[in-house]
Amino acid sequence: MFEINNCKNEMNSTISSFIQDLKNIRTGRVSPDILKNLIIDSYGAKMAIPQLSNINNLDNMTLSINLWDSSLVSSVEKALLESNLGATPQTEGSSILLKFPELTSERRKELAKFSQELSEKYKISLRNIRRKFIDQIKNLEKEKSISLDESKKFQDDIQKCTDTSVQEIEKITKDKEQEILKVWVLSNIAHHISLIMDGNNRWSKQNNVTPFDSYIKGSNKLLEISEYIF
Repeated sequence: MFEINNCKNEMNSTISSFIQDLKNIRTGRVSPDILKNLIIDSYGAKMAIPQLSNINNLDNMTLSINLWDSSLVSSVEKALLESNLGATPQTEGSSILLKFPELTSERRKELAKFSQELSEKYKISLRNIRRKFIDQIKNLEKEKSISLDESKKFQDDIQKCTDTSVQEIEKITKDKEQEILKVWVLSNIAHHISLIMDGNNRWSKQNNVTPFDSYIKGSNKLLEISEYIF
């Protein structure tokens, strides 16, 4: 007997894969997670780049990939070049540097277009799943395992499941496009910030410490604040 949950599970799995692929499209600070879905052949097995290396942020736009096995460098370079990351790898020994450019308006439009293309690819996958399960229903009907009314009901259920899944893909795509195309209005963002260390003598008297200690305390607080700024 046909079970609609099997169809739902396959479609949900497809949507989950789509969400993972969208994570490869960066919209701001580069994260090591952007490499999670880049797979290479390693000793006869398919493995993601993060499973074969240490990956760290050197700054907001630069990733450092330190491979544990230098023989994999060429394979990793090939995977990076064939991806849509928009960064050219720079290799030195077993280390690969990925310097990402700032996202220009043109690049954001390209990424939005790519997310749409990715969306269409996954909607085709959903329709292929629909076709597979409808073929199963038709075979069951042909074999007299289910009635004509049951066949119609099951096919309607599959179509409803497909429509819901396609709508979910479209919503996720729209949200991603908005995220990609969102550009901060630079005129509304401060270009310079001044932090004035005032009141050190008052603080030292209130806390019964020397003025020098109060300046040290203020300097440490300044360093703490800078972590949130830069």
